[in-house]
Amino acid sequence: MKDNKKYRFSFFVVSVINVGLAVFLLNASFGQISGNNAMNQRPLKVEVTLQSDSPLSIMLINVDDSTLSSQTVNFAVQNIGSKSIRAYTILGKTKASGKLLTNSFATRLFKTGEIEQNGLSFESEIIKENEVLFLSVDYVEFEDGSFWGEDSQGHSKLIAGERAGRLAAINRLKKLVKNNDFATLTDLLGQKIAEISVSVPTSSQPGEWQRGYQRGYKAVISILQRSKEQEIDFLSTKLDEMEQLANEEQKR
Repeated sequence: MKDNKKYRFSFFVVSVINVGLAVFLLNASFGQISGNNAMNQRPLKVEVTLQSDSPLSIMLINVDDSTLSSQTVNFAVQNIGSKSIRAYTILGKTKASGKLLTNSFATRLFKTGEIEQNGLSFESEIIKENEVLFLSVDYVEFEDGSFWGEDSQGHSKLIAGERAGRLAAINRLKKLVKNNDFATLTDLLGQKIAEISVSVPTSSQPGEWQRGYQRGYKAVISILQRSKEQEIDFLSTKLDEMEQLANEEQKR
């Protein structure tokens, strides 16, 4: 009898939490974050395309139009499939202008039931009157190497290039540490990310792969730049951790 009471109480608590989350997301999905600069902007309406077989569920949070140059669509995605996910691509397509907006997220291992937040930015100047942006899942790559989705924008190649670029940057930085080339290391970590030149090892790969390679390479440097700790021992440990993760990804 006591066990039944405990079960009913636990079920009640979980139900309250789920209802609370649902209410929050429902309220947030109609939210519009506006600032004084956005008074003359055309509002961007957003709808989520129904994809009954998708392993990812998209939940709209709000549209931030507080700046004049762009509007950012903030959303959450939940893994509702049976497999862990290591990367995915979200596609945004406008109804009036037919403009496409995509972004790929090489995520940490994204397990079943987990939720994470992301966003897509849309240039305000190309938003037409009563514009509607439709969000959908274009590509999902699972932990075991299998995939789901049309991959209409070829972002699977960008994701593969990004992995290769991360590993190349890690190897280069580890070599600088091993050779005690602190001058080059300090100079590299001191540069602005946009100004760092990345040499792609081969031109035979498609453009999306090369773009991903450069993005992945710069991401490693950016992570180290954001670290408060810049001592060699710390950087060496951090690079070892990143290398282990990158190698595990390559094996999958």
